Amino acid sequence: MFGDLSGHDAYELLHVSPDASSEEIQRAWRRLARTHHPDRFTDNAARTKADQELRLINLARDVLLNRRASYDAFRDAPAVDEELFDDPWDDEPPPDPWDFDTPPSPSQDPWADATPGTAPPPPPYIPSRPPPYIPPPWPHYRPPPRHQVGSRLGLGCVLLFSVLLFLWGFGVVLGGLRGLAHSDGPEPEAPVPGVLAGSWTGIVQLLGDDSTWDIELTLRKGKHNGKVHYLHGGCAGTAVPIVADAHEAVTLRTVFPNEQPRCDVGNVHITPSTDGRIQVTYYKDDGVTEAATGTLLRR
Repeated sequence: MFGDLSGHDAYELLHVSPDASSEEIQRAWRRLARTHHPDRFTDNAARTKADQELRLINLARDVLLNRRASYDAFRDAPAVDEELFDDPWDDEPPPDPWDFDTPPSPSQDPWADATPGTAPPPPPYIPSRPPPYIPPPWPHYRPPPRHQVGSRLGLGCVLLFSVLLFLWGFGVVLGGLRGLAHSDGPEPEAPVPGVLAGSWTGIVQLLGDDSTWDIELTLRKGKHNGKVHYLHGGCAGTAVPIVADAHEAVTLRTVFPNEQPRCDVGNVHITPSTDGRIQVTYYKDDGVTEAATGTLLRR
């Protein structure tokens, strides 16, 4: 515990009594440190000795100022009586049962106590020495390494299949939603040519009268319903293509909600013009006499 003192007594190193105070220990250390300081000696041997003395003095001061209670307990502890412990190796070791080179003692002779005319006693049992362990010549089994390229390729295929399956499901759902969106309203009966597709706006005038109304028409190419608006959006309905001829003219049936029955003025006949506009014509009930006409421009 206090082996750094090399067996010296800390009180003797500082030349103080065991009941000396901390101030006395500090003064004794200062006096001895000045006396044994290595710088006071020029000879190498003297400097080395002074350095060792100074180291012991410093250790003694540190012990008595910081660990004095522990050191006093260690200093006053009785010495251990070494005679109380027996050396287990003092006795002779037992004979080695595997030592076959040593001849047996006379007491081990099985014929020593034999009586003439009786069967010989059995020989003493001598255990056989187990054979030494010899490791097998074959190497330890190790599982073959997994092919990282194959596993990564399999993972990539699984991810690709998952993405394709997700896209297919998304397309099915989107198609169903589109079908639901376009399933409302009447079914179109004729396709709309591409020249009429788009958004159109213009004014329609009633023949034989000065009455006019605005019209907005939106059509899609193909067999799709369009949208029609009258009176600046006050009437909003569905334009259903019902007839298409070889001259790219289309007849539209207008359908308005129940709350807008006054908005229906009859079927709309549209015909493309060479100047990029379309002509709009409304017929009377006989289907021959024109009731109103107008010209629409692309919006």
